[in-house]
Amino acid sequence: MNAKPIQEYNKQALIDIEKHLEFSEYSNSQVTKRITYVDFVDIVDDLTTILTAIEVIGFQGSNQDLGTCAGLSQIARKMLPRNEMDFLDSLLIKKEGNKEIFSKIDTLKQ
Repeated sequence: MNAKPIQEYNKQALIDIEKHLEFSEYSNSQVTKRITYVDFVDIVDDLTTILTAIEVIGFQGSNQDLGTCAGLSQIARKMLPRNEMDFLDSLLIKKEGNKEIFSKIDTLKQ
């Protein structure tokens, strides 16, 4: 994988997106592409790439590129692991007024 930061993007690839994504034949249907991740680090890596692209376009692009930034932002928002974060909150964060029993982690047996 290229370790260099992303500093540019291929605008023509966005124009030719139908070559890469399967579009519905119905004009009012959403375009859907299922993406499967092995772990949360994979999600973070993809989100970081998208956010870096937004940053580069935002600083170096023109007003015409605002739609591209908005589209990338929509994709990133849909990738956020909301259910998993809710689970981690309920597992690890004891909120005020919470009646559930929390145990000390060091008392867990392996």
